[in-house]
Amino acid sequence: MAFYYDYHADAPGAFLLKQHENLGFKAHFHAAMEIYFVLTGRMQAEISGTLYDIDAGEMFVVNPFEIHSYIRTENTLVNVLIIGNEYLSDFKAEYGNQFPQTHLTNKPYNADILATLKGIPFSFYNNTTLSNLAKKGHSNLVLAKIADGYELVTPSVPQEQVIKIMRFIYENYCQKITLETLAEEFNYTKTSISRLLSKHLRMDLRSFVNKLRAEQAELLLNDPKNAKLSVLHIASLCGFDSPATFYRAYKRRYNRNPRKFDGTLL
Repeated sequence: MAFYYDYHADAPGAFLLKQHENLGFKAHFHAAMEIYFVLTGRMQAEISGTLYDIDAGEMFVVNPFEIHSYIRTENTLVNVLIIGNEYLSDFKAEYGNQFPQTHLTNKPYNADILATLKGIPFSFYNNTTLSNLAKKGHSNLVLAKIADGYELVTPSVPQEQVIKIMRFIYENYCQKITLETLAEEFNYTKTSISRLLSKHLRMDLRSFVNKLRAEQAELLLNDPKNAKLSVLHIASLCGFDSPATFYRAYKRRYNRNPRKFDGTLL
C-alpha cells in the first residue's frame, strides 16, 4: 500500500477541531493523535492494517504514527479533533505507553464526549484563538473521558519500538540523526533500525529528517517574531548544516523557494 507522511497534523503544537464530510484519504501517518466522531452516516477506516466500520454515534482514535486511510462514503459527516504532541504530555505522564483503543462504540457515552467539544472553535488550520492553556485543558478533558470510559491498550512490541524511535526523531531532528545514532540510542543494529523505519517512512532517513527540518523552517519563516532573523540563521536553528542542503530540502518539500511571512522571497 502506498502512503505518505501527513505534514498538516505534525507540528508539536497542532490543535484543531474540524467538521467535514468523509471525502476519503489515502494511507498516511503523523505524530499527532486524531479523534474522529461520526455524526451522520457511516464510514470505513483502515488503521494499522485493520479495517473498521464506524457507525453514526461511534468514535475512533488514530494514535501517533499509526498508518491509516479512509474510504470515501456519501452523506457521512464527521468531527475531527487533532491533538499535537505538545498537548499529549499530561496523558503520557499519566498512562505511560498506553493508548486509547481504536474503535469506541458506546454511543451514549460518546455523546457526552462530543458535548465537551462545544468550547473549541472549528478551524481547518492551527489558527484558533485559544491559548495554549485552553488547548491543553480541552485535550486533557477529552482524553480523560476516553480513558475513564474505555480500556486503554498497550501497543505490540514492534509498534511500541517504532513509536519510541519516531518520537525521538521528532524531538531531536535539529541534532545529528543517522541510522548509526539511532542504533546506538536504542541498542539495535543499523539493519534492524532500517527495517523498523522502512514501513513508516518509505524514504531514506536523511530525506525524512530534512523534510521535518524544512517544515520547522517554514513555521519560523512565517512567524513575524523572526522578522530580523536571516534565512540561513533560521535554517541553522532547524538543524541544516549547509545552505545548499536547506534550499534543496525546502524546494523538494514546497516546490518553491522559501519566503517570509510578508511574501518576501529569500
